[in-house]
Amino acid sequence: MSGAGSPTEQYDITYTSGMFTTHQLKPRTAVSLAFTGWAHWLRQHGLSHSVLITRYRAGFVPVGVRVTYEQPHDFLDGDSLTVQTALVTWQPRRFPTCQQLDTRILSGETLLAGVRIQMVGVRIESDASLAALPGTTPEPLAGLLCDPTLAGEPPPRFLSRAAPADEGRELHHWFEYPFTVHRGMCEIGDQWYFESVPDLLGAARESLVFAAAPRERALLPGLSEPLTAVQYGLKQPFCFLDTGTVRTRVHAVGEELRFVHELVTAGGVVAGHALETVQVAGPGDSPTSEE
Repeated sequence: MSGAGSPTEQYDITYTSGMFTTHQLKPRTAVSLAFTGWAHWLRQHGLSHSVLITRYRAGFVPVGVRVTYEQPHDFLDGDSLTVQTALVTWQPRRFPTCQQLDTRILSGETLLAGVRIQMVGVRIESDASLAALPGTTPEPLAGLLCDPTLAGEPPPRFLSRAAPADEGRELHHWFEYPFTVHRGMCEIGDQWYFESVPDLLGAARESLVFAAAPRERALLPGLSEPLTAVQYGLKQPFCFLDTGTVRTRVHAVGEELRFVHELVTAGGVVAGHALETVQVAGPGDSPTSEE
């Protein structure tokens, strides 16, 4: 088994109504399918996720995620999905092991979305809490997972580790959406795999538009049009019963609305950055056109 040289793996899943909005596959669903594809890839190559943790006391945590939508597609447009997964693992110099997961989600022959998840290796420090620290892949696994042709290559430029550049015309400045991390948002160990992030971003965007659109109608595509992309990165986890805030501002750039988010801890630390992009429907709906 090797990282880059191994074939793409795939699995199929039947539609359920909770997977879609009226426009498209939910971002959270796309991320979940991609992460499940990662676990499927590991198992197909002789290493289950649970064995990775229990036997080798190792894991990989997502620090950057991007979902790119190819076209609108809802629950009534098909009945099953195919998830195709490619994975590459390498060991940069003086840095934790890196993985980059690229996933294609299809309905029949139609590509609905692509998902990229960037992860760093961790070593499990506690059997009780599964707390972990960044580290390198244990030697027995390095020979199985790591691509030797990439040995020593630098880590990737992680997605959304810094705030997106300010571009275009600002339509709204800093809307705040508070949240609390409850059981349904947690995993068994720490919260690096924070699957609820896309839901929080969507809730902040929709709440902002609903509150501000009567004064700024150019925001309406944030509710009425499908997303074209969602991207986020985390610099630290949120844990059970932590409180935080999604702080959002909106920029009009060409024919796009860009919802720029910060995930802020209760102590005021920016734990992550995110960007949602919405394409404006038509020439008469351009957010940069005069009202």
